[in-house]
Amino acid sequence: MSDAPRAPRLTRIAGKPNWHIVDADGRRTSTGTPERKAAEAALREFVSEQARSATQAAGQSVASLLTVYLALRRREISPAGADRLEYAHKALNTFFGDWSIDRINGTACLDYRDKRLETVGLRTIRTELEALRAALRWGMTEAGGRVVSQMPDLKLPPKGNARPRFLTHAEADRLRAACVAKHLRLFVEIGLHTGARSGAILSLIWPQVDLDERVIDFRTPDEVVTKKRKVAQPINSDLLAVLTVAQASATSDYVIERAGGEVGSIKHGFASGARGPA
Repeated sequence: MSDAPRAPRLTRIAGKPNWHIVDADGRRTSTGTPERKAAEAALREFVSEQARSATQAAGQSVASLLTVYLALRRREISPAGADRLEYAHKALNTFFGDWSIDRINGTACLDYRDKRLETVGLRTIRTELEALRAALRWGMTEAGGRVVSQMPDLKLPPKGNARPRFLTHAEADRLRAACVAKHLRLFVEIGLHTGARSGAILSLIWPQVDLDERVIDFRTPDEVVTKKRKVAQPINSDLLAVLTVAQASATSDYVIERAGGEVGSIKHGFASGARGPA
């Protein structure tokens, strides 16, 4: 999110041979080395030391653990992933924030579940408690200051099976109409006609689209096969017409482009389109 503090990072300073660390407040600390790998190791130790100091200084509360853990993860995961983690932490902090870490147990998790069920579903609750579990596990490590002496027996809701929910034709038409931006309209058309995941569509490049053979291959040659199982998808006549127009006006290799470059996320634009006009 825009108001989140920047994680510590490496930088070069003109006239100085060594890498420097810039912290969230803009202060610079020399790593003492001009070598990138050694500087990265120094950065990791710097972040870990900050984590230990911050957690210990904050009295080992759940809120302090989550704050430090989120700051660490921000430099290791995507901005979208960090935003999702922050969202989970907000819910956890509302309930557990001022608790001491050693109060967390299975009964507390069940109480949390019952409270959250007033507003969200079990899958969301499980995701939030998984975020808490990850922070607690990190707190048991040396990097986390070993502020968690023993991993509690957390009670998480069952994973369950995802229940697909398909748009009606009327809903799809309203979504198309609400997406004013060109890149959003194209994203929606590809999604509606192929059912592909958001990341697969955003990373799609024109060499993966064969309009003559009428097929989109969402796989890249060097891609490792995962459970998400990206596959080749046929292009129907409606999508062919849309893609033909889009390719003719393309200014980059990316199918979904904006200002001549890759679009990293359509989260906010798509949410506006899904809500539609007020």
